[in-house]
Amino acid sequence: MSDTSIRTCLRLEHWPDPDRLLWERITTFDTILDDGLMRAALWRAPTRQRVIRCYGRWLSFLIAHGELDPAEEPARRITLDRVRPYVGLLQEQVTPWTAWSYTLSLWCMARNFAPEQDWEWLYRIVAKLQIRRYPHRDERSRMLGASSVANWATAELGRLNTLPSKDTQTALAYRNALMVAMLIHCPLRLRNLTMIRISRHIRLIGDRYSLHFEPGEVKTNRFLSMMLPAELTGFIRDWLEGWRPLLLCRQDKDAF
Repeated sequence: MSDTSIRTCLRLEHWPDPDRLLWERITTFDTILDDGLMRAALWRAPTRQRVIRCYGRWLSFLIAHGELDPAEEPARRITLDRVRPYVGLLQEQVTPWTAWSYTLSLWCMARNFAPEQDWEWLYRIVAKLQIRRYPHRDERSRMLGASSVANWATAELGRLNTLPSKDTQTALAYRNALMVAMLIHCPLRLRNLTMIRISRHIRLIGDRYSLHFEPGEVKTNRFLSMMLPAELTGFIRDWLEGWRPLLLCRQDKDAF
């Protein structure tokens, strides 16, 4: 039994037929008035992808330990005797936060697979892991204030702009500093930051750039609009016109 096999997240198309068919049933959305509508049918795409990955880790664990019977009902496999060593292994391999996330997803799957069963024992494990997911060290004492971070970012951007030559490494450094500068003024989720497209999500309005996201692109399912400060306008223009082209493999790409 290799360490790699235990760490693998079994892909959805490789799940046993009972698991894959049950997943399709619980995530099927017909109408909100459907008496058989499961909670999983209302999950957003990112949540579904996370649960698929986490449940795939559970299946990989069962395979690695020779405990996966493809014909067995998925809910019947989720027992305390199997979950206990699974959680113990997660605590050895991943961070407390990730161990909690994997186990939370397993609980979500269990209560959708068999809502009539009592999954309180599994939720108690999730609750204990939730308490332990936070670091015990005082990380805040090492954190800089927002103004200090903003000052560093703008100073770094100005320094990089004065360099006599530009290459891909300095372009990456400029990108990183610009992302820090943008995030300190307009906090975004990583998913929204990486999805930014020119003209669609970031636009120049007057002397300032603004960010716009549709409800389907935001976790809260609401329109999200933010104005970036005017002091970043020049740096963003320099990025778009001078630095960004150095990193493009195709000139027609619109990724910010």
